[in-house]
Amino acid sequence: MRRKYTSPIIRLALGICIAGIFLVGMFAQASRSQETTSAAARGLNFPHEFHRVDVELECAACHAAKASTTGRDDLLPGHDQCSDCHGMDEPDECSSCHLSDEPELSPRIQKFSPKFSHEYHSVEGKLACNACHTELDDFLPPEQVGHLPDMAQCMTCHEQSHVSNACAECHLSTDDLEPADHKLNWMNLHGSIASASQDECALCHSVAEDCQACHNGDEVSMPHPNNYVSTHGFDAHLSDMTCGVCHDQRDYCNECHRSLNILPADHFRGGWVTASGGVHSEEAKFDLESCMSCHEAPEQEPVCALCHGE
Repeated sequence: MRRKYTSPIIRLALGICIAGIFLVGMFAQASRSQETTSAAARGLNFPHEFHRVDVELECAACHAAKASTTGRDDLLPGHDQCSDCHGMDEPDECSSCHLSDEPELSPRIQKFSPKFSHEYHSVEGKLACNACHTELDDFLPPEQVGHLPDMAQCMTCHEQSHVSNACAECHLSTDDLEPADHKLNWMNLHGSIASASQDECALCHSVAEDCQACHNGDEVSMPHPNNYVSTHGFDAHLSDMTCGVCHDQRDYCNECHRSLNILPADHFRGGWVTASGGVHSEEAKFDLESCMSCHEAPEQEPVCALCHGE
């Protein structure tokens, strides 16, 4: 009996299809493992929304936050507390809460700032739990355990409540506050990161002080090419907001332009300023905002008032 012949091309195509199916399944499984809730990361089947909304449990029923005065306190409920509420004592009932037949001790949150007091924030600050802890049943990245507020969220709340955002307000003097990416060649790399988004930088740094302290000097690599003072006007007209990242546009521009008597070209036109007003009055009626970009300074009498005032 003759053996059926299968073309190498067909065999290759079948192999690719099988490998593709295998890889798709593998990546799908990997993606599911990444999408883990805070409870599932601890090996638990615990929907916060069900307990809070359907069962109508208050947060304090499980978390003794109002009595906690340090961020090192373990505020997660223990096994006895959960079993007393559920009334489950038999080993075969473990699967009601645990995802594994052999559950392990759940990771605890004991590394938050020791200066953080739940008691102060909830009692004195009158903050509800969901002011800081939100979307408790949402998926988390694998490296994150728990729905804790990040630094930006804390600082925003402090600003709105007129509370100091000084580092020592929340951090110990022994804390290493330098981010990991700042330790390796950061001086040469930070420019591209800062250019993309300064939101993260602004959490710790002031552009006006920290950035200018280096970039106004003569010994550092400047972001502008040589002779930029002669060509910067083109860039400023295209995007003055970009200039404003480092420069206080009104004061910085005016100080230099006035000292060098650099004026817009139309200011040299005949009859720009006359006793009856001149050409500048017509331009002002057409585009007053353009005039005010140079001629108005905060908390000072408008330039117009020098001539048009009483």
